[in-house]
Amino acid sequence: MRNALIELIRDGKIRSPGDLKKIYRKMVLQTHPDAIGSTILLESYLEIRRHYEEAERYLVDHGVKKAHGDNGSPVNSRLGFFKEWDVIETLEMPYAFPPEENKRKLAEAKQAAFTMLATWRPEWKELYKSVDEDSVRMKHGIPLGPYLKHAMALNVRPLAHNIIYFHLTGRTIYARQAKQNFAAIMYRLEQEGFGALREFLVLLVEDVQNGPAILE
Repeated sequence: MRNALIELIRDGKIRSPGDLKKIYRKMVLQTHPDAIGSTILLESYLEIRRHYEEAERYLVDHGVKKAHGDNGSPVNSRLGFFKEWDVIETLEMPYAFPPEENKRKLAEAKQAAFTMLATWRPEWKELYKSVDEDSVRMKHGIPLGPYLKHAMALNVRPLAHNIIYFHLTGRTIYARQAKQNFAAIMYRLEQEGFGALREFLVLLVEDVQNGPAILE
């Protein structure tokens, strides 16, 4: 399928990485399951992500520099991590065991997220392995009752969404929303034995102070 972002570059309507990011943000907000409240456009969202990455490479190939130099590792591994985490959260929604067709995509996204994290924050690698175990256990845990099934996951999900969207869009409203009920969520994670996930989320909320990854 044609890449509309590359066509806009060729037409001169996208001239820089900044232009590309602005248009990408608008497209994401029109297709992301959390933004529209449905998974009906999930495939479109994943395709837009692929097109964005292709367009980034196209800009570089045609002489437009990215924010960082190319030294053989991902140019913005911090942003790359949050992109992959977004895919993971999307594919695992609504916290039932992922359909058969999503297993490969989910495994690829988890491996890509780990690779990006290992470049961005190598000191977090071992913690992240435990985080994934905590996350899977939380999302697929034994129901607590007819109205409480996966209640912990449903409390954590908005926090993850706000952290991710802050980095993908640069909008400070998501940083503010990430702080809502943060202490209560951390307390519940500790009480329910999700220590690695709790520690990781604390680190990520602290990292928000370093600004959004998309603007690096």
